[in-house]
Amino acid sequence: MSMDIKGMKQIQSRIESMGKNGVRVENKAIRAGGVPVAEAMREEVAVSDVNSSGYVHIRDDIQISGVKNLDGIKSVEVGPGKKTAWRANFLVNGTIKMPPDDFMGRAYDQSKDEAQEKIKDVIRSELKL
Repeated sequence: MSMDIKGMKQIQSRIESMGKNGVRVENKAIRAGGVPVAEAMREEVAVSDVNSSGYVHIRDDIQISGVKNLDGIKSVEVGPGKKTAWRANFLVNGTIKMPPDDFMGRAYDQSKDEAQEKIKDVIRSELKL
């Protein structure tokens, strides 16, 4: 899933002119955009009633990755970490005995506007716009 922000070409050229500081601003903004998505995922995911020692609920393992650059496009991944990703797969895709529950898709749909605003806020703040 990806987002486009209007007016980014002008902002992007200003960020690029800043050099290393621009990269820092860009990365900070992109990570900030992942926060509302992660919060929405924590609210949307079903939580089991298991409370044994060492058990990690998916809700408690939602993580935001570091900034990645894939084909010139920077992004972060938001979702369950290594401890719970295998269980989240059963929720999202369903099983023979359980229908699919795409909590990650719902969370993205609910939070994408807020994520864009967070990105814009960080950029405005850092560029003093």
